[in-house]
This record gives sequence, structure tokens and C-alpha cells, in this order.
Amino acid sequence: MYKELKADKKPPRSDNVGLPFGCICLVEQTIPLNPNEFPALQSNVCDLNSVLGSDSRCTWLTFTTSQNTVCWMVIQFLEKDTYKDNDTFRISEWREEDADALCREVRVFKVPGIRNRQPITLGDYIDKTSR
Repeated sequence: MYKELKADKKPPRSDNVGLPFGCICLVEQTIPLNPNEFPALQSNVCDLNSVLGSDSRCTWLTFTTSQNTVCWMVIQFLEKDTYKDNDTFRISEWREEDADALCREVRVFKVPGIRNRQPITLGDYIDKTSR
């Protein structure tokens, strides 16, 4: 749609100015999970966790839902010289391959909780997310 509007010279001039976003955000939700396998789902209260990465350019959040799912989000902060490579148009055209690449990068990130005597990682939730 944006390409068509631009070709017809219909969008306002302000739409041609790059936005000052310095991050990429991926938001997903798992399929319903077994509360015995993911103990945070056993509570009647939403379990919200936010992790600020100290060794990466990412921050990640998770929260449980009453449907026994986990919503998860990764925010990747861009370096200043890559802002222009991630302008509004490019981000609006994000492909599945782009999301997959980010998921591969962040799957080892730990989140609060234990599963099968091992720390839970974003990869545990990624593997339980529909495509």
C-alpha cells in the first residue's frame, strides 16, 4: 500500500521522512502450554518478566496469560549507523526470514524460571510458537 501511495504521490511529505526508531521489535505468543512443564502458568496472576541484556543489544519480555500461553517480545536496539537500513518502509516489509534470523540470535537468552531442572530460554518459547 505504501509503495502504491508513494508512486501516486499521495502520501503527505512527512511520510517520506525517516522515523527516528533505533530498534526492531518482534512480538509473539506461544501455543497453549502445559502448566506442569512451565510452572509460571500455574499461578492465577500474570507473571511478567523483563530482562535488560547486558551482553547484547537486546531487551526481552515475557508474560503469561490465562489461556496458558506465554507472550514474548524481543527488542533489538540498532546501532546508530544502521538506523537508515531499518527505516519505516523496510520494517513494514519484514519477512519471515527476518524474524527467523532474530529468533536464532536470541533463542539462548535466559528468562526467569526452571523447566526440567534447566533454566528456561527464549528458545523454549520460540519452539512452542506457531509459525
